[in-house]
Amino acid sequence: MKLLAKYIFLLLLFAVISCGKKTDPVPKALFITPSIEKITIKNTDEGVSFGNLDNDFNLIIEKGACETCVDGLDTLTILKAGSAYTDRNVEIGSSYFYRLAFKHPNYNVFSEKILKKITYAKPIKVETLLLEPINGNISAEAVFSGKIEYFEVFLDGKPFSKQRKKTFVFKAKEREVKIKIIPYDIYRNRGRFYSKTVSPSIFELVKAPENIKYAINNNLVYLSWNKVDNAEAYKIYSADKKQYTLLDMINVNYYKLPFLSNNDCLNLAITASNKYKESAKSKIQICK
Repeated sequence: MKLLAKYIFLLLLFAVISCGKKTDPVPKALFITPSIEKITIKNTDEGVSFGNLDNDFNLIIEKGACETCVDGLDTLTILKAGSAYTDRNVEIGSSYFYRLAFKHPNYNVFSEKILKKITYAKPIKVETLLLEPINGNISAEAVFSGKIEYFEVFLDGKPFSKQRKKTFVFKAKEREVKIKIIPYDIYRNRGRFYSKTVSPSIFELVKAPENIKYAINNNLVYLSWNKVDNAEAYKIYSADKKQYTLLDMINVNYYKLPFLSNNDCLNLAITASNKYKESAKSKIQICK
């Protein structure tokens, strides 16, 4: 009997709960309303774009022309969960005020309202990045699509600079360097981020010649070495008492010279070079 009574009680309780309508007032405390992080707002080429990242709540978007006239805001749209909307009725350089609030689609539950001021401008972007190697460094000049307030530079994911001057200099490396630039327009709107992976070949860096071989025949020394990437020329130096004297500059990876040393050994150094940089010296001692 006790079990039967308990069963009947549960049936009655379920009937009472199910009789309620979805539109009936529901205590807000029963819901966790979405946070502002669930809203995306950004300028696009078409207008001001809004995104509702929440999976359950709708987003109400209202619009006005001034901050003090919030009571006269017009409802632009109600964004369903996971959807997006673009306000195309905007002009470049004009400011607009948007009031945003989440609402549950089935219950009369709202989030706190927030007011956002947006000055519309087409997103500024980096058109190109001009690179020039200078004395072991890289000078980079960013060319933007419009006027900027400032931009941020990241190298290999780490903050490097925040500046208005369009040129920045960083140290060249014999490996890839990942550059990321985030520009901000004159209204301080964040623009489109730009990324570029720069390899040593773009820097025109050259490594020192490797695998130098020689042979002596009839008092002549025949040299050869591996070709070096990005090298336009090779320089041959004599190396006596730590003093280097340029003997010749060639554009092939082999060379012939007479064995004129009064000693039993000839000390040489070879470098690879291009119009930007000369590599470190690869030294070799040739003895009879």
